[in-house]
Amino acid sequence: MKVTAIIAEYNPFHNGHKYHIEKIRQLTDADFCLVIMSGNFTQRGEPAIIDKYIRTNMALANGADLVLELPVCFSCASSPYFAQGAISILEQLGTVDYLAFGSECGQISILENTASILTQNPPAYAKALKDGLKTGLTFPAAQSQALAQYDQKFSHVLTSPNNLLGVEYCKCLLSRNSTIKPITILRTGRNYNDSILQGTFGSALAIRTALEAQTSLESIRPCVPDNVLTIMKTFYLKRFPVFPDMLSQMLHYRLLIQSDSGFTSYLDITEDLSHRICRQIPSYENFHSFCMLLKTKEITYTRISRSLLHILLDIRKEDPVYDGQEKEALYARILGFRQTAVPLLTAIRANSQIPLISKLADAHKYLKEPALRRLTKDIQAAHLYNALIYHAYGTKLPGEMQQQILRVSPQ
Repeated sequence: MKVTAIIAEYNPFHNGHKYHIEKIRQLTDADFCLVIMSGNFTQRGEPAIIDKYIRTNMALANGADLVLELPVCFSCASSPYFAQGAISILEQLGTVDYLAFGSECGQISILENTASILTQNPPAYAKALKDGLKTGLTFPAAQSQALAQYDQKFSHVLTSPNNLLGVEYCKCLLSRNSTIKPITILRTGRNYNDSILQGTFGSALAIRTALEAQTSLESIRPCVPDNVLTIMKTFYLKRFPVFPDMLSQMLHYRLLIQSDSGFTSYLDITEDLSHRICRQIPSYENFHSFCMLLKTKEITYTRISRSLLHILLDIRKEDPVYDGQEKEALYARILGFRQTAVPLLTAIRANSQIPLISKLADAHKYLKEPALRRLTKDIQAAHLYNALIYHAYGTKLPGEMQQQILRVSPQ
């Protein structure tokens, strides 16, 4: 049995994602495609535009065999933690042969060599990094500059988002001495950060932008598989779209009641940023405008939105996953699977080092702390997201304890 894994957000699922699944199946001759997917909140520090169960359905309808949820403590964290959480799950399942991802460079050797440099921290690179930080560069900028000074052929590797995440995956695999083999394919279509719909391979950002502009669903038809568009039409203005500004009132309340104590206990928030947040609360209007108000030359919009989301979801630095005490994923939760993937589930249950959660109501019987605490965060995050849907569209979704795993029958 050959198993190829993908780490994704599918926010939302589009033609590029379908191409990716089909291509990696060909390259690896995989019997099964396993997806680790972010839940209802993403690495950009925003709610997913469509809930995790609908996105699971989209993935299973387009070539995925099994979808597992990436816990929220990883899904809305910076790329090292995001990669660490996903790779930890894949490694501990004991059944994954390949990790496949798209990248702007399309060459796994370049990404692996970059990961090796960043992991080994050779003296010449370390000095260049230190010098860059002394000049006032942000860490990502100093890191990219130092890498270019160390070896010119790596000069543009860290300037592209998929390359950057791919390097983090490779670093995690290296540090674990993993037997999982990384494979990359050249990213096709529009740029990751392109917000304009064009052609059949529009970016997820462009699709979200079009939906936020309240254009008709027909405008995104060229960019998504037909079955995805059908699913979207079923739930449009009933369960989606969900936008960041829908968090505005909840976040404002959270900021107001905690402003006296500050926000330094939350992940990614320094003392300076905490002071800045407190000073600007009187000017708060909505989520987006507050991010823009806090954004500086040194702190990106994404860093700000992620920090604010950590406040709202109560994600703190004290969690062992962030302070190095406990870097492992402690469970794997099934969101959905194809009925033909039963052999894969059987293999995982036989080989996994972590519990595979299929019935949430029974999780307390075999999970202990801190796994139960992390799972509680996932449940709370899902309920908060459900509240956004209810207040926007009047649709009341089942609580997490009542939510059924999605099972897709063979066509």
